[in-house]
Order: sequence, then C-alpha cells, then structure tokens
Amino acid sequence: QCIGSPQHLKTRFGDGYTLIAKVRGSPPDPEPLTKLMKGQFPTASLEECHNGYVRYQIPSSHMPPLSTLFQFMEEAKHRVGLEDYSISQTSLDQIFCNFAAAQRDEHDADEPAEQSAV
Repeated sequence: QCIGSPQHLKTRFGDGYTLIAKVRGSPPDPEPLTKLMKGQFPTASLEECHNGYVRYQIPSSHMPPLSTLFQFMEEAKHRVGLEDYSISQTSLDQIFCNFAAAQRDEHDADEPAEQSAV
C-alpha cells in the first residue's frame, strides 16, 4: 500500500497541510491565534499546543490556495504576535503513523469478536 515516491505518498495519503506557529509573549497566549484560525479555517484541527507552539492540520478538502494561506499568516503575524510559522505537506512520518494507528484500530476492533468466539 505504501509504494511510490515520497511526493506520491504525500499526495495520495496525506491529509492536507500542517501549520506550525510560534506565539510571542511571556507566557505566550495562543488563544488569539486559535480564534483567528477557527474563523478563517473552521475545518482546521488543533493537533498540539505547548510552550507557545501550536500545530494545526488543515484538510486538503478545505485548503485554500497556498498564496491565500501565506497572506493570512503574514497578517496574523502582526495581529496576534507570531514569532514565526511554517506550512508544509503532511510528513511521511505522520503518514506512516496514521497507517500504524489505523492498523491498531482494526486489530482492537477485531479482538473482542475473537474473544467472544472462544
């Protein structure tokens, strides 16, 4: 199932783009960015938030053109005080972790059926 070039695997199995941002402040407050993201990208999911770093997953089905996303982030940089940000395709590591999680879920779903059959 995972045969092909890295770009092929990212396109076929990746789920859009990952946005990572570093919020300024001491302590950093990610809430203004979170509100801004919910307003602009309602389908984006907050995957991680700690020490001023936030990581969002933006599904490809609701992904705007990259130019729109970069323009939004440049404006957000000034509006909510971002130190830095990056936008990237879903990594191969994340794709393989998703495969492993799906296999684990399938295994866990099959386990009770096997136990009741004994």
